[in-house]
Amino acid sequence: MQFVIDKNHRVLYWNKAIETFSGISASTIIGTTNHWNPFYRKERPMLADFLVDEDVKNISQWYSDRVIKAPYVSGSYEGIEFMPDAESPGGWFYFTAAPVRDINGRIIGAVETFQDISETKKLESALQLTLKKLNLLSSITRHDLLNKLSILSGLWYLITEYVHDPEGTEILTRVKDTNESIQRQLAMTREYQELGIKAPVWQNLSDVFHSAVRELDSGPFVIDIPESSIEIFADALLSKVFYNLFENAIRHGEKVSHIRVLYAITDKELHITVNDDGVGIPSGEKEYIFERGYGKNTGWGLFLSKEILEITGITIREIGTPGEGAVFEIIVPKTGFRKED
Repeated sequence: MQFVIDKNHRVLYWNKAIETFSGISASTIIGTTNHWNPFYRKERPMLADFLVDEDVKNISQWYSDRVIKAPYVSGSYEGIEFMPDAESPGGWFYFTAAPVRDINGRIIGAVETFQDISETKKLESALQLTLKKLNLLSSITRHDLLNKLSILSGLWYLITEYVHDPEGTEILTRVKDTNESIQRQLAMTREYQELGIKAPVWQNLSDVFHSAVRELDSGPFVIDIPESSIEIFADALLSKVFYNLFENAIRHGEKVSHIRVLYAITDKELHITVNDDGVGIPSGEKEYIFERGYGKNTGWGLFLSKEILEITGITIREIGTPGEGAVFEIIVPKTGFRKED
């Protein structure tokens, strides 16, 4: 659906799709300022109105944070909003607006488009409900398993009072180690049970780095993180990715004293690297380190980091030189990052 207004907010163009949607013919509405009518019960400014008035600073008064700058056309905006008074049952719309300029670059009008995404939103809500139910089931199951493991720990302690021969002691040690390993893996699933539950959001890169550093225990190492106005579109658990990379370097780098985060923007991508001065990763292990269960601790950290990033099309790989430190490179596609205003 699409309409165009001039500098005086009069409708110049009203396409067939919006005619069908609204039941308002082009001949009826062209020349009027009633372009708000199919979407709202009372007259109010549309996104196109702010553009022709060159009054974008007041967009948030009507749309809050539901409207952002669009990436492809200079001066354009986009948003998603529930419009309860719209003709469509459900009333969810993705909408965009862009200025129309004359040959001198002056704004002489604006075009606004709408796409009814009500059915998509229904499916999204159903998926979110399913994920929440699975989350609840996971939480209950984990709680019950931890209770049973606590009982096993108590029984192990009692049995050690009666077993003194070396073979029996060795078996009990293996039982204890297995119990603790299961508890660590359950703890990891608790940290990541929100993975994919919430919709991805735009997150300031510096804030993500600082959040990850705050989770680390202090130690004899330095972490250099850059300040940045760049935002990344990613799962809400993005800071866990960088925490895992920092913690992984400290735990397995053996001699790590310095971790450095860098980023660079190319024509198409944002490249973020996490570098350390540890022992690095052997060439033969690079292709396996992101597999589930691979590693010396729980084997989940790097695997889940990769899963978190892949939700929004971000990739990660290790490109360091063995013996000179690990270098993890995160590649964000062009549509997955932006600079804050």
